[in-house]
This record gives sequence, structure tokens and C-alpha cells, in this order.
Amino acid sequence: FTNRSTGNPIGYAWTFGNNSISNATNPTINYSAAGTYTVKLIAIYKNKTVSVSKTIVINRAVSAQFVYDRNIMCKDGSIQFTANSTLPLTTYEWNFGDNTGNVTTNLRTITHFFSGYATFPISFKATSAAGCSAQSFTTITIKKPVINATVTPVTGCTPAVVSFNA
Repeated sequence: FTNRSTGNPIGYAWTFGNNSISNATNPTINYSAAGTYTVKLIAIYKNKTVSVSKTIVINRAVSAQFVYDRNIMCKDGSIQFTANSTLPLTTYEWNFGDNTGNVTTNLRTITHFFSGYATFPISFKATSAAGCSAQSFTTITIKKPVINATVTPVTGCTPAVVSFNA
């Protein structure tokens, strides 16, 4: 908080509406719960006091959690992402790590097509109507399948019993 008292106060008394108090000129206070708070400053002068009150609103924190239908593929394909939040969100911003740029939408679910063998860093930013936001990250991998096989024995006589292991 910034004190804008004029003149030469000899002291200050702050209350913050959350059971915190301070005598500092410009205190910093942590609000751990959402709500509406009345902040009061009393500037103390030699022969009088002057006070001012302001109301502030602390909004609930946003969670930027999301789920996807898969995170590893062996060929090009689409993946569906769905944002999960306990708050109503107004903006969902996605970056799929494949140089397609940021995609901003107001829908909880989005599908993106990935191509090429690579690991793609996914970022997701959720923003509430109050302007609060949070981010989360994951990776999506498209990798060429490894195919190995053995045959035992490689020669023989009929009737031959051969084992093939892939």
C-alpha cells in the first residue's frame, strides 16, 4: 500500500480488514483468502489525526489444469485438450509448441493436429473474468515406433518349429 499523506505525519496506523495491522509508512500485506476488504489508514499528526478508508476486492485464484486424450503418438494426428477449472474462465490460451503460435479461445475444449516426429512443449494459460490467470505445461511426443524381431532357429528341417518374436 502507498501512503499519500501530505504534511509531516509523525506516525501511521493501518488496518487491512483481514485482522492485520501495521505502523509502516508503505506496508505490504498478504491476503490469503478472496473477499472484499476495507483498508483504513490513520495519519497521526502532532495535534490531530486524519483517516481514509478504501475498499479492495481480492479475487479467487485461477487453476490452469487441463487433460488430454493422449500424450504419445507414433504418427501425425490430432489430440483433444480440455481445461478443468472450478472458476468460470473467459479466456483459454494455448501454445502447442509447433510454431503455429498462440491460440486464444473462449471454449474449454480444443483439438490440435500435430505432425512430424518431435516432442512438443504445450503451454496453457487460463484467465478469469476478474483478470486473474495461471499457467500449466506438459509435452506431447510423436515418435517413430521401434520395430525389432528375432527368428529362432533361422535354418532347419521339416517339420520345423520356428519362433518369431517381435
